[in-house]
Amino acid sequence: MDVTSYSLPKRDKSYCDALYQKIRSFYPELPAFIIHHTERLFAELQPGCTAVVHGDLRSAHILWEESTSQVGIIDFSDMHVGDPAIDFAGIRQISSDFLKQVLCNYEAADKEAIFQRADQLAKLVLYYELTEYGPSCKLAAEMERQFM
Repeated sequence: MDVTSYSLPKRDKSYCDALYQKIRSFYPELPAFIIHHTERLFAELQPGCTAVVHGDLRSAHILWEESTSQVGIIDFSDMHVGDPAIDFAGIRQISSDFLKQVLCNYEAADKEAIFQRADQLAKLVLYYELTEYGPSCKLAAEMERQFM
């Protein structure tokens, strides 16, 4: 099935490039370690395969009913055509152990590669915060904690 034919937003290389350029506009206000990490991250960041993805899969959007062991996913407002690893990155934000448990039940040839990619993409959340609210001491401290 050709997912690119859906009338959903697309987050491809041009999307990543635009995000990178927006982040670079903050360089004069950022510490050197953030600039170094950003350059390294975006040099390695290559969009993976393309699929329809939730786009904001995080704990607030995963509902679990303990008594029935049923899981529900809500809020598809960020659904788009893009790299499915972004949804694994959302799961990674819950915890790396939770992502490992999810991957144990996921059919894929290279689960370690998925884990590494999700770990990489999970860091984008900090950059979205940067582009939304600008640099702050709190954000720089969190970036230092996660990047170092």
